Amino acid sequence: MKNPILSNGKFIFSYFSIWFIISLFHFSALYFFVDMKFTYSLADSLIFNLLFALMGFSLWFPTQFLSIENYSLSKLVFNHFAAAIVTSIIWITVSSLILTKIFPNGVYSIFLQNSFVWRIVIGIIFYSILTSLYYLIIYYKNSEERKLKQLELEKLINQAELKSLKYQINPHFIFNSLNSISSLTLTNPALAQSMTIKLADYLRSILSRNDKQFNTLKEELELVKLYLEIEKLRFEDKFNLIIENGKDCKDVKIPNMLLQPLAENAIKYGVYEAIEK
Repeated sequence: MKNPILSNGKFIFSYFSIWFIISLFHFSALYFFVDMKFTYSLADSLIFNLLFALMGFSLWFPTQFLSIENYSLSKLVFNHFAAAIVTSIIWITVSSLILTKIFPNGVYSIFLQNSFVWRIVIGIIFYSILTSLYYLIIYYKNSEERKLKQLELEKLINQAELKSLKYQINPHFIFNSLNSISSLTLTNPALAQSMTIKLADYLRSILSRNDKQFNTLKEELELVKLYLEIEKLRFEDKFNLIIENGKDCKDVKIPNMLLQPLAENAIKYGVYEAIEK
């Protein structure tokens, strides 16, 4: 995984802006409180902080390697503490070499030697802050990936349930419709043809639908209307079909196939056993 700070221009700008602020504090501490020369204070703050800022990008790799999920807390602390000391020593050594080349003055060299311990402490603090930041970024990214996977899983489950619902549409309805068509072929060919067309339209409408979780009320009513028209042909005068809905409701989104079970149950319990209309 690429270093997240380097993946975005705004992050890079923010990162170096923070280091610039740290450099200002560093310069102020040396110039105003240690009473160091302006040039020494400026160079010291810029070289040390710029170098650690650049080294900070490489800390992304040990943070990734020393995963919280794969290591115990004691091992994480020990490994990072050792890495922090090594990083700090390299940081101080390289920075000191650069600065002694710029200022071969013995006074400044003595200051660098005397400040070695507290620079080690600062290096460990910098290391700890950066690795903690990287761990937070990793945690956030993993959390977002888990949420995304959870949403995808829920979507797949919903699609599976929807497909299951489509395939579980009352088989008796299909068989009975085919039987009715078979009978009507001899007695009423025109009605048999009409019923065949409506049944084909109904099945085509169901099977050709995508796996959207929501459809408009108008689309759902059209499907239910096809179903009820087929049943109307089967049961003839046992029920009247009247669909009423307001124009403002046609574009309302409702769950896919929500009305189908209601229509099936209405026919099953209200018409199948009915003797009269």
